Amino acid sequence: MGFYFKNLGQNNKERENDLFVLGLLNERDNTQQNQYVQQQGSKYYDTFRNRIIIPIRDRRGRTIAFGGRVLDNSKPKYINSKESPIYKKGYELFNLDFVRNLRGNNKDFVMITEGYMDVIALDQFGVHNAVASLGTATTNIQLDLLFKQSDKIIFCYDGDNAGRHAAQRALENTLPTLQDNKEVCFCFLPPEHDPDSLVRAEGAEGMYKFLNSAESLVDYCCNSTLVKYNIVNDGGKINFINEVGGMAATLYNAPITKQALANKVANIVGWKVEQIENTWRQIALSLDKNHNNSYGGYSNQLNTMANEGYVSQSHKDFVLNPTRKFVAHILQYPYLINNIPSIDTFKTIIKEFADKKKQVILDILENTKGNESAAVLVEKFRGTIYFDFMERLASVDLLKDDKSNDIKVADLINTINEILKEIIRSKIECFTNELYSNKNLTPEQSKELLTEISILERKVRGLSTNPHK
Repeated sequence: MGFYFKNLGQNNKERENDLFVLGLLNERDNTQQNQYVQQQGSKYYDTFRNRIIIPIRDRRGRTIAFGGRVLDNSKPKYINSKESPIYKKGYELFNLDFVRNLRGNNKDFVMITEGYMDVIALDQFGVHNAVASLGTATTNIQLDLLFKQSDKIIFCYDGDNAGRHAAQRALENTLPTLQDNKEVCFCFLPPEHDPDSLVRAEGAEGMYKFLNSAESLVDYCCNSTLVKYNIVNDGGKINFINEVGGMAATLYNAPITKQALANKVANIVGWKVEQIENTWRQIALSLDKNHNNSYGGYSNQLNTMANEGYVSQSHKDFVLNPTRKFVAHILQYPYLINNIPSIDTFKTIIKEFADKKKQVILDILENTKGNESAAVLVEKFRGTIYFDFMERLASVDLLKDDKSNDIKVADLINTINEILKEIIRSKIECFTNELYSNKNLTPEQSKELLTEISILERKVRGLSTNPHK
């Protein structure tokens, strides 16, 4: 009988089920189950039995899952916790909680590896700024989390086909989120090595030698595509230009990087840069057309959300207005919900006076208890028009990590005051339009409107002069 079952689940059916949901217990197959239930009274067994167990923590250091490695040659060699209400692979990075606390040269860059054993070995030999993507292609949320720690990310993969494939998937997720003030590089180790074996053989110095020779994103885009085509002939040249052009079309937030990519391609194929840029504009238009035809329903949904203020029309004009900032605060620091002064009054004002696009505030307040993770909160909105909006705000940069809790609370309260000012100003505008456009108002009604406007204007001034009250 394993540790989890023996110490946490035995003789407690409800706790057994919780451990099963979290992936700490597994169900026996039918034959095993019938025999064991008769003897022991449970259909479950410990998932991580006879393994070295490695805790997987979130960015705040809370254990949310586990990895397990066998001590012999049995299979599978590794197993990991399944996704659960508190663990979503695409939202977490192994060792991020440690990397967040690094200082100085250790944060010149952060490297991403494929496995947590690589990270552990690297740390043992003096390379401390590594994280692992927990068996999934690096997501835009993970990238946003890392770019909060450093302006440079190096993807470090094995030099085999699997490593190259993983790098390609990472590239696809990186391009739409990349900004010109951030740097992404790709490092491929010799075929006979992974990060674990290389750092053991060459030490930290040898590891850093390979990392320092990593390809820039522009070089990797071109080099990884160039090997597919013979650009001596026109057909290969056109295919090369088209494929890199498809990548360039997704560089929504990095125009300088896009220009550097065009310059590189022009130099490789012997065209003028203007010719490359003109060709790529046609590719981008074609991709947009195909996307709208193939995903019309989703695209229309996003347009509706944009018109109502939930999301922006494009990646590059996303503005963190007060409503979005409030939601981001609650997603990233759910415990702050307990610091909102007069929360019931705040909800009442939203319900009675706010326009439709601020109703998302009520949804996030109603769905938050204060002790969840961002992943859990976002998951509550899966299947709704808010889901993509929530995913983005869960990782948007709000405050530097070393800011105190008092500053986080003050920033949230300031954001609430900005929301209240927006609501009040909207009401003032409504009363003012009524005052000057309605010809049927009596003098008494006009006076009442003027009084209401005056009261609301004083409230706005009060929120501006006393932002923390």
